[in-house]
This record gives sequence, structure tokens and C-alpha cells, in this order.
Amino acid sequence: MNQTGWHHRRLPPALPPVPADNSLTQETSGLGKMLFFDSSVSANGVISCATCHMPAGGG
Repeated sequence: MNQTGWHHRRLPPALPPVPADNSLTQETSGLGKMLFFDSSVSANGVISCATCHMPAGGG
């Protein structure tokens, strides 16, 4: 069995660490949320990150 497939990789922590010189604010969090659900940033303009990475299911 191939041990390098995507299903054998470790999952990242729920939230990555925020660099000391880049504080997390409501504005930056809101921007991230907006981009996560925005399909216009995809190559074909149809799919957003949320299409595959469903937040309700843990992303």
C-alpha cells in the first residue's frame, strides 16, 4: 500500500500560528472569510475554497 497518498498525511492544526508582526484582527479575519467563499478568485471563476473545504465539516 502506498503510504504517501493524501489520506496518510498529517492534518494541519485547526488554526495556523499568527506571526508576531501580523496580528489577527476582525478585518483580516473577515477578508480571509470573504476570500474563502469567493469563487471569482478561482481559475475558472466558479469554484471557491468552500466548495471542497466545507467549514461545517472541519474544513
